[in-house]
Amino acid sequence: MSDHQLQFWPDVHNRAEMVADIFTDAYGSEREKDATFLKSLCMAPVCFGMIAHIDQKPAGFILLQQADDSADIIEISVRTALQNKGIGRQLLEQALSHARIRCLTRVLLEVAVTNQPALKLYRSAGFSLVGKRPQYYHQKSGKIDALVMAHSLKEADEV
Repeated sequence: MSDHQLQFWPDVHNRAEMVADIFTDAYGSEREKDATFLKSLCMAPVCFGMIAHIDQKPAGFILLQQADDSADIIEISVRTALQNKGIGRQLLEQALSHARIRCLTRVLLEVAVTNQPALKLYRSAGFSLVGKRPQYYHQKSGKIDALVMAHSLKEADEV
């Protein structure tokens, strides 16, 4: 994916419908309740994020929720046809940059233990394991543990 085609828009508050549309494309209409929930989160003042566009068309998004000096990644979604092209990685990098601008000290996330591509992405981006939530996700195959990961945004000399 060439960089000149990919643009990032930092305003999710006025693009909640776009966020829900990308999420539904990535996960299917059976997760409509989750898409509706994400739309409501987009409107919350404590939430921020990015929408990636390719040739002015929405391709993916990342949504975070700030609490004091940290933020939780609520969701990263990329349209099905555009997955595995580095868009998720670039969204994550953009979000970490914006978290630094907001003077946050760390970013947290939860990921299913079975989601190996996401785990690889998060580890390569500097996230480390800080906890585990047993039987956190409900999937068709049963309940699955979530790993809690964190990325410190403090400079090395501040730690």
